Amino acid sequence: MKSRRLRQGVWAVVLLALSGISAATEQIPDRIRIAGQDYVLPAEPLAPVLNDAATWRRLTNALGPAMGSCTANWRGYMARWSVREDMLYLESMVAHACRQPEEPLAIDALFPGQQGPLAASWFSGDLAVAQGEPGTNVHMGYSTTYPRYLLLRVDAGRITGRHLVTHDELMRLHDEARARPRTP
Repeated sequence: MKSRRLRQGVWAVVLLALSGISAATEQIPDRIRIAGQDYVLPAEPLAPVLNDAATWRRLTNALGPAMGSCTANWRGYMARWSVREDMLYLESMVAHACRQPEEPLAIDALFPGQQGPLAASWFSGDLAVAQGEPGTNVHMGYSTTYPRYLLLRVDAGRITGRHLVTHDELMRLHDEARARPRTP
């Protein structure tokens, strides 16, 4: 049952990671720290929050007119996450991730009055955390392949499951999820 639920939730993460963005430049992914190690997180745990029109306006106001001006960072930010004591946290954000030096983006631009680390209680779903050396990519979306992925099952910010899969297993899960009928 646990494996089935994990597969069911994976499709959204994988679809996002593989769907690409119309630009022909691979996007700068978020980063996540787990047990003292940094990993690539080719997912967007802030997406549920940014679906709110008021939150989206606060983000675009904070980023200003240069939002999306870099083809490797259309969304205008990069977030840093961590997992501690089985909880997902938003640690910090960077505006215009292509620029150097990095330009901090205050977390309260999205969550007024809050600062990091902030428990990601808004997020439920699966996150595929890239593991190992990067492989090939097709220069779109989050297309770089990795040999393994740590699938994190998240329920209201709490990590409720972990499962290590190969790239091929992740693609199989993706295919199975896409083949299932979607319910409204």
